[in-house]
Amino acid sequence: MLNKGKKSYTNARGEGRLFNMDVADASGEIRVTGFNDQVDQIYEVVEVGRCYRISGGQLKPVNKQYSTNNHQYEITLNRNCVVEPAEEPIGELAIPKHNFVFTKVAAMETMQEESKVDVLAVIQQLDEPVTFTAKTSGKEMTKRVAQLTDDSGRAIEATIFGTCDKPLQANAIVAIKGAKVGSWNTKSLTIWGDATISVHPDLPEAHSLMGWWTSAGMHAPPPSMSVAGGNSGGGRPAARIVFSDIEDNAMGLGQEPDYFTVRCMVTHIKTDQRSLWYVACPQCKKKVVDADDENNQLQGNCEKCGQTVTGVRRWIFSANCNDATGNKYVSFFDDTALPLLGGKTADELAPLKHAQSTEFDQHFIASSFKQYNLKCRIKSETYNSEARVKVSCNAITPVDFVVEGHSLLEEIRTMRQQAY
Repeated sequence: MLNKGKKSYTNARGEGRLFNMDVADASGEIRVTGFNDQVDQIYEVVEVGRCYRISGGQLKPVNKQYSTNNHQYEITLNRNCVVEPAEEPIGELAIPKHNFVFTKVAAMETMQEESKVDVLAVIQQLDEPVTFTAKTSGKEMTKRVAQLTDDSGRAIEATIFGTCDKPLQANAIVAIKGAKVGSWNTKSLTIWGDATISVHPDLPEAHSLMGWWTSAGMHAPPPSMSVAGGNSGGGRPAARIVFSDIEDNAMGLGQEPDYFTVRCMVTHIKTDQRSLWYVACPQCKKKVVDADDENNQLQGNCEKCGQTVTGVRRWIFSANCNDATGNKYVSFFDDTALPLLGGKTADELAPLKHAQSTEFDQHFIASSFKQYNLKCRIKSETYNSEARVKVSCNAITPVDFVVEGHSLLEEIRTMRQQAY
């Protein structure tokens, strides 16, 4: 047996348990699945790396969504099945200890989405585990993001879901069976809990890779083909997402912020919050102490500049943004708020608010229900001892529907090519 894993599930018939095992002989490997009572009778008894004789079970076409190997069929065990220890065969029938067919990281850049690959790589960077509640199932899940690289000259982001019983750490060599290639962050890998992860495997290729890493690779780490994530700030591109991807991929819960772009409609700008702007130093943009905004007395002390200045009002507010999959409140600061409000500064609109004029709210209503492409930063922050995920807009551009149309057509063409 190569590996095993178990989990609980819920469907129309109620709750249940199942386990999966990937087993191999000299000719290849296949997935074996058992349910409920068999979890106690078989799963808890069998050991990875041991040889067994399996009899009884139904052979059926494999469901590629749940299987990590490449066999066309899988075995579902029945109530009368027998799994018993056996002597390990020798000679031509000897079973290989490792059954990997490795793909180089650089080759994954041109692979189709949903492809399954075996990976031998170095953990270049490893984030701490993050626990979150899955939006679709409502269950608590754990994920860990790693940057993997090899001597092909590229690196790729890999997200490991579920609890891994192996001691993962940076600079370790890992052999992973059944990782799924995806288009998240341009190109990435997803590794579920039932995938096989071997740390520092006793393979000639692993020893050679460690030699490359210690002598050359770690001193000049290869560039990553995954564009978003903890280091995607500034002018670097960020993954194009929809709002539902935030919960589905637990974005913003890592040690570093995540970055993304989204096409959405601004549906409501909050004008009922305590303050829509702050009085800032015209040089450093820090808050001016002692300024009296209500009475239009904007002179005060700038602690950073160390002098008395006449401040200017700078926007800082949040707005509800929607796409077809959901919505998020996004924070806008002066540079991104100005395009949203048609270029109107806070100094221009402040007299209307102080006079409680309906023109103030009407201007914000007129600025709503327009579509934009937003580049955003998302990060979990603690406020009043409560953790919350905050989304901030770093850049905003109106949607060019001609460009957007061409982009969508290109995505359709790519999907058709992958389908055939």
